Amino acid sequence: MNKSLKHFIILPTVIAGFVLILAAPAQAQYTFAPQVQSTNTASITYNSGTGMFQYTDTNNLSVDSAGLALAGNAANFITASNGWTASLTVNLSARSIPGNGPYVAMGLYLFINTNLNNFIQLSLGQYNYTGMGGGNSYGVEVYIKAVTNLESLLTTPLGNSITNGGASLQVLSGGTSSLATNESINAVSGVLTLTNDAVADTVTGYYNGAPVGRISLTNWGRNPILTLAVVGFSGYGINVPAGTDTASNFFVGLVAPQLTLIHSGSNVILMWPTNGIGFSLRSSTNLVSTNWVAVSPAPFVVNTNNVVTNAISGTQQFYRLSQ
Repeated sequence: MNKSLKHFIILPTVIAGFVLILAAPAQAQYTFAPQVQSTNTASITYNSGTGMFQYTDTNNLSVDSAGLALAGNAANFITASNGWTASLTVNLSARSIPGNGPYVAMGLYLFINTNLNNFIQLSLGQYNYTGMGGGNSYGVEVYIKAVTNLESLLTTPLGNSITNGGASLQVLSGGTSSLATNESINAVSGVLTLTNDAVADTVTGYYNGAPVGRISLTNWGRNPILTLAVVGFSGYGINVPAGTDTASNFFVGLVAPQLTLIHSGSNVILMWPTNGIGFSLRSSTNLVSTNWVAVSPAPFVVNTNNVVTNAISGTQQFYRLSQ
């Protein structure tokens, strides 16, 4: 994976000549392993030229899925001991869905030791559960769940999410009906993000930057091998025409840590999270200089942050985190 940093974001923070620079993560090219299909009627393709995924299912009678697992050098970053983030833009077209449980969705899956019985799912989906009792609901939702050996793990709902069978879901739109009738579901698009905190040993799911739910990895043992995949799935009556359900803007890499600057008397304190693996603090007296040097003294750890304290004196300094 290309770990070079392409540009910087200058934050509006200047204290006595100190300027804070935040490093932005680089984009990269990705390769994927051969698709895994539950049936031969469900398929997912990836166009490396456009960066587009497309999910297709022509089977009306079963629950179907197809996924592409990340391969190559980028896959090495997806470990429980190395903080990382992964994101995907999902686009589902408008459709009419019959009642009694049909759904269609796309999203990110995190598999444990490539075992399909152990996974975290973060998906954007359309559903119609009318005629099945309970809430008799239909609409669009974001869903995050964890399964170990086919047993659901309890997730922590965040933001506007609610708990459903141990999972966390965020209802984006919907309605109710006691009859199992066809429902027209609007098109929906949004960014799904999974973030691993290696210090807390958790994975958190987001939709358009808003948190949906958090899952602990402690039940999966120490430093398990992880596999990230893009998956489409559908079932119980859904016929998905080609080209209607897509995903794009896939990204995975190290978490770009937030560098924080605090004015404290005659000193300036710089802090960044310890899960920003591979990043070091550097400074320069010239923003366009190619000579960025490591900041001294070396950072010390306070709770979950790296901390450096420097005196406010002398020549103006620019700071950045770099890989």
